[in-house]
Amino acid sequence: MLCIIVVTTLFFSGCGTKIEVEERILSDNWWIASTETVGADAASVSSQAVDPSKWTQTTVPATVLGALVDAGVYPEPFFAMNLEDIPREPFEKPWWYKTTFQVKNFSAAKEQLRLMVDGINYRANVWVNGVQVAREDTLFGAFRLFEIDISNVAKNGVNTLLFEIHPPQVRDFYM
Repeated sequence: MLCIIVVTTLFFSGCGTKIEVEERILSDNWWIASTETVGADAASVSSQAVDPSKWTQTTVPATVLGALVDAGVYPEPFFAMNLEDIPREPFEKPWWYKTTFQVKNFSAAKEQLRLMVDGINYRANVWVNGVQVAREDTLFGAFRLFEIDISNVAKNGVNTLLFEIHPPQVRDFYM
């Protein structure tokens, strides 16, 4: 009986290895800009500092229109006939969403760093520190959840996260 108690105690104490899990929500300090306005490729955009004259600061989650309304670029679309006065053309092109985040004491050999994406509309290409980590052929759908392993591209210190968001096209199932 004593032997069973000792083996059971050792078994359960061995299962008690503590794994530290940290969750950080990256909802503040985002910048958006039309890919057409910025006129640069992802490698350039992800490595350069944001030029505030071409970018609009926002928080996420936010659609492009929602972010531009919050920034005062367009009037409240649900008031009077304002929606009719907002042009469609800017929203038919892809938009950049960019932010930075800090990582401390990270070891890619011992740890995993995952990006949990909660709600893209409709397709996205994703870069971390100038390296593409996800493509629009796998990141698509209306407000779906995605998980991206960024362990191999993240670094200690400041990291740049860049999304290229493509709007839904005709025959995309988005509603």
